[in-house]
Order: sequence, then structure tokens, then C-alpha cells
Amino acid sequence: MSPPPRWTLLLPWFLLALLSVAPVTRAASRVPVEGDIEDEDKAKSYACYVNYIVTDMWNRVVVADWSYANNLTEYNKNRSVEVTLESQKLDKEVWKNITKYKWTSFKDPVTRRIFEKLSVLGTAILDTDKQNELVKLIADMQENHASAKICPFVRNTNTPEECNLSLEPEIKNILMDSRNYEELQHVWNEWRKVAGKPMKQKYLRYVELMNEAARLNGFEDASGLWQDVYEYDGLEDNMARIWEQLAPLYKELHAYVRSRLRDIYGADKVSEDGPIPAHLLGHIHSQDWSAITEITQPYPDKPAIDVTGAMKERASIIYVYISHTQKMTVLDMFKLSEEFFTSMGLPPMPKTFWERSVLTKPTNRKIVCHASAWDFYADNDVR
Repeated sequence: MSPPPRWTLLLPWFLLALLSVAPVTRAASRVPVEGDIEDEDKAKSYACYVNYIVTDMWNRVVVADWSYANNLTEYNKNRSVEVTLESQKLDKEVWKNITKYKWTSFKDPVTRRIFEKLSVLGTAILDTDKQNELVKLIADMQENHASAKICPFVRNTNTPEECNLSLEPEIKNILMDSRNYEELQHVWNEWRKVAGKPMKQKYLRYVELMNEAARLNGFEDASGLWQDVYEYDGLEDNMARIWEQLAPLYKELHAYVRSRLRDIYGADKVSEDGPIPAHLLGHIHSQDWSAITEITQPYPDKPAIDVTGAMKERASIIYVYISHTQKMTVLDMFKLSEEFFTSMGLPPMPKTFWERSVLTKPTNRKIVCHASAWDFYADNDVR
């Protein structure tokens, strides 16, 4: 099985809490894939061996992905694709051996769970040509998303060089800081023209291949394959239940924010009882509304919590002295964050974190600049 996607680390806390107390059950519609070998001791030995070889392969995959994400060249993309395909080849070999065992009858719950997890092959179940196609589709879409650029709302030179606004940080900053309706609408639409529209056919093919892989694994579609990693049959029903509980509060919040935006942009831009124009919410995906707090703050005359002074004071304690004219660096902020977590008893980051992480956007190459945390599955290497 391939390394888990990094987005799983960003699940809402309430979903993680829900999963942590939920009964562990597999989707009933999927028939376990297993053989007739009942030697559990032999199975345990094989599981230990698989842990070793798969961890090594995961490290190679993440190293290749890291190299590509931090330098979007054709060579690095091809290398990432190549190693991913090697990983899927290993996945298939392991799967063939795992499914020779009658693992559902194992007495040891840990061994049984390992075999259960590895009995789902994932996208490696596709034939070689379709595996190649799927991996390349994903790499192409990632590259386009990371490297797409748009022109500014106000053009000064009308030259191609002027059209250099990327998602990180220029477009995000405009969506956060601008209150010009037309400018916000411009960057919102133009970004989707370059980052979404050109990828439509690739994405549709991606969905086809993912659904095909899911069905070959015994699921109805790709959503079943993705949900399977949580080992919880009632995930969708429980999320629907939680949403039903939250909906009244969310509708009130939505109506309040809409009314404040209507005051700012006018009745011709924001309706009284309709949807909120997504480009006015301060985020490229409209999922974080904190950037428009000065508009939506219920009591604007009340003093807001300003942590800047406290951060400077704390930083001066940690670093002995930071003058009033000297700004905190990115590294200072990371160190300050680390100090917060170590104060709660968590271990400090390893030395390699500070040596290998990319904390600021380089100017000499294209990278995926979206914040992410990486586990390299080797030697305490996290970045």
C-alpha cells in the first residue's frame, strides 16, 4: 500500500474524535480477499518482513515526491512517477502473498488487522498501462495547480511578464486583503481558468480510473476506497448526523456574514437571502473566513486580542533580545511555535527538520508552496 496522503493529517478535529471512539468495522459490502493458509506464526514473520520492505519503499516514494514538490522540473516529475510505479509493483507482490492466508481466522488482533489493511490493494490493482496513466495524471494536475499564474486586475505594461501572480502567496494575499469587489472576482475567476479548466479532462479521466480501481477492490466507487482507511462503516451516516446538528448554527452564521458583506459591497452584489459570492470570503476555497474578521467582527469597538506584543516579548525571552525595529524572521516564528509545543511536554523537532525543511519560498525555482507536513518514514526525518 502506498504512503497515506498528507491531507489525512488535516482532518477536522471533531472527525478525528469521532473516529477515535467509533467501533472498528469494515464496510459490510466488501468481501474479504483471502486464501487457505492458516499458519499464523508464518504470517507474523511475513508481516515483519513486509513492514521492513514497505517502510523502505515509502521512504523512497516520499523522497522523490519531496524533490518534485520542491523543484517542479520534468526530471523530478518523471522520477516521482517512476518511484510511485515501483511502489505499486511492490504493493501488488505483497498483496498476492497476503491474500494466500486465511487471515480472518487469525487469533492475534494485530496480525489480523495488518493483513486486513494489506488485503486492500488500492490503485495498484489496475493494469500497468492504467497505473502509469493514473500516476502521470496526478503529477500533471499537481504541477498545473502549483505553477499556474494569472494577470493582475490592473495592468500597467500589458506584457506577459506582468502575468506572474501565483496562488502562493500573491493570489491568496489579494483574496485576504483586497476589498475591491471587481479585483476579487477577477482573481477568483482567472485562477480557475488556469488551474481548473485546463485540467477538466484529466480530472474526469482520473475519476474514471479511481472508480475502476475501487470496484476492482470490491468497493462501489472511489469514496468507499478512501473511507476504508478509517475502518468505520458508519462514517457517512455519522457525518450527515453531525452536519444536521450543526446546520442551524451554520445557517445563522452564514446569514450574519452575508448581512455584513451586503453592508460593505451593496445589495446589488450580495443578495438578502441567497448564497454568498465565494470570492468575498477571503480564501481561495472559501473554507477559512478569518481574513474578513474586520468586516464580520460582532463588536468592532471592543478591543481585539493582539498577540503581536506577547509574541515579541516571548521571542525576546527565547532569543535574549529582539530590538523594536527588528522583525521576527520565519525561522523565529517556527522556533517560537516549537517552544509552545515543547512547553506541553512534546519532544523538540530533530536537527534534520531545521536543516532540510523549506520554510520560505525560493525565487530561483518553481515549487509547491502550500504548507504541508512530511513524514519520511526513516531516521526520525520529518519536514
